[in-house]
Amino acid sequence: MKVLMPFNNVGEVKKLIEMGADEFYCGVPFLNKNRKFFYFNARVYSYANLKGFEELKEAVAIIADYNKKIYLCANRYPTMSDMQMLLDNIGAAIEIGIGGVIIADHTLIPYIKKMSTSCKIILSCLNPCFNTEALKFFKSLSVDRIILPRQLTLGEIALLSETAYHIKLELEVFLTNITCRNINGHCLMCKAWKNSIFDLLPRLVKTAFRESMKKKYTFNPFGVACRDTGTLEITAKEKNAYNIMLLKIFSLDKNILRYCALCSLYFLKKCNITSVKIVGRGFTRQKKIQDLSAVGMYLNAINDGIINDDNCLEIGKRIYKNIYNRECHIKECFHYEVYQRRNS
Repeated sequence: MKVLMPFNNVGEVKKLIEMGADEFYCGVPFLNKNRKFFYFNARVYSYANLKGFEELKEAVAIIADYNKKIYLCANRYPTMSDMQMLLDNIGAAIEIGIGGVIIADHTLIPYIKKMSTSCKIILSCLNPCFNTEALKFFKSLSVDRIILPRQLTLGEIALLSETAYHIKLELEVFLTNITCRNINGHCLMCKAWKNSIFDLLPRLVKTAFRESMKKKYTFNPFGVACRDTGTLEITAKEKNAYNIMLLKIFSLDKNILRYCALCSLYFLKKCNITSVKIVGRGFTRQKKIQDLSAVGMYLNAINDGIINDDNCLEIGKRIYKNIYNRECHIKECFHYEVYQRRNS
């Protein structure tokens, strides 16, 4: 099982490799026809992306010495006017030497394969797969790996992994910092359309934040990870109110950024999952190192035969406390089966 790490700074790469990272993923600003940069991935903030293709080229050169791969995030849905620009930028990244590209729109696949047959196609969870027929369909389209939606249970992942094994399809699962309550493949569909009902969704999100500022906050129906305000312009005052709202969310639920799914690794390993993806583009280097250390320690314990059915949860709690310097809480169990087992 490989560990896939995010990075948004070239200076992080060597340290993360030394800590045990097997693969990397990142975003980079694309250049449009007006010679302006913008982000064509699910994290449209400058701090979550590299500064440009020069940094991507530098990162690829570093990992080449370690026989590692970088996967480029390009997982937004392009309009007709975006298509050629998107393909040009992906082509430039392939020439630099990326190992693969993470996409949401599967219509891009034949164009990418025409550029490079060796470029790995990774299907984002923004095009969510919930059943075995979906796996077979995307495999027939030459998808090499599928990132499974966060909402799947371990039992459902196990069933999908059986089919994936037989059709030689790689599966990737999220790990650590899993915050979004919603099926994000549906949440961000407003990005695919203009002048349609989907444009109302960002406005509804903004309205909900404004209204919640006037009364005691109860819950966030849109998920705390959705910070993208869509195509609408927001004022500095609105942005400040938005950030205050996020702080209120985090203060009400101190566990919101602690869902590590660490104990799930024991069960995911049995399912022959290809890669576990540590969430964290835009996080500090220290946070990334903490998460990678926790995952690495648990995987090493599995590989050394130390972890079994009886102690898998106890060892996970011990590693959690050792790395994060706080007690593991039952609310931090992301997968239902682990929560149920700990609660019994």
